[in-house]
Amino acid sequence: MYNASTIKTELIGLAGWRQNADSAGWQLTDMLTSSSGLWFNGVHPMLTIDNLISIAPRFQDVDPTQSVINTAFTTWLKRKTEDAIVKAVEDWVAEKVVVMTAGTLLSNNTLYEATGNLANLQANNGKIVGLEVVPQRSKNVIVKINQIGVQFNTNQTVRIYLFKSGRLTEVKHTDVVLPPEPGQYNGQPLTELSGEGSYFIAYNEDDITGQAINGVTDHTAMSAGVATLPAGRFFRTTAFQVSHDDPTALWDLRRTGTATIPTSG
Repeated sequence: MYNASTIKTELIGLAGWRQNADSAGWQLTDMLTSSSGLWFNGVHPMLTIDNLISIAPRFQDVDPTQSVINTAFTTWLKRKTEDAIVKAVEDWVAEKVVVMTAGTLLSNNTLYEATGNLANLQANNGKIVGLEVVPQRSKNVIVKINQIGVQFNTNQTVRIYLFKSGRLTEVKHTDVVLPPEPGQYNGQPLTELSGEGSYFIAYNEDDITGQAINGVTDHTAMSAGVATLPAGRFFRTTAFQVSHDDPTALWDLRRTGTATIPTSG
């Protein structure tokens, strides 16, 4: 998995465009540097500024002011350049997959694989509770949570909050509407978690009715009620709880406590 916006930002300056030699013609206002020493219009003799102008929209018909033309032409060319960069990365990835020289670093699966028990309920203590997720401390790793869901023994709409260490207000929240049958699971998309700091996925127990169903303890016949939290090569998780009056603001992290998970019920 890769982020197209990040690829554009990081690679747009790797190669650059040489300025139009005709000082009276259209001029570029950006992309004039190259960190690698490579230039796009040095790749092929047909890839010239004049030829690019010939296929570009007729910006001079909109506004004949030279500075306006230069800005519009540069914006157009930058978009074309960014699109080409992403396409080159896509082609490279596809080729690596075909020859089997690329592999998936992280599988796309369900974090919790326990067999839950609808009778195993979590006590409601009026706190903010949830999971702390700590991605690997690296800017090259992104943990993506495709869906987050909850289970309760009563039907309701539960607001799930996402907090990040170092940020006083919530990153976002999403409302999960539980389906008609109590105990059923309903998932909603969340976000990507980058590699610095800790993230807290939580709900406020004061906002719910009934009790949460324990989805951590495995009730298969051979498990003996073992409770486990998901972890992987690039992240770890911890159940937490904290007394806090404002569920939309990050609390003093020194007050964060480890949540107690019942192992049977």
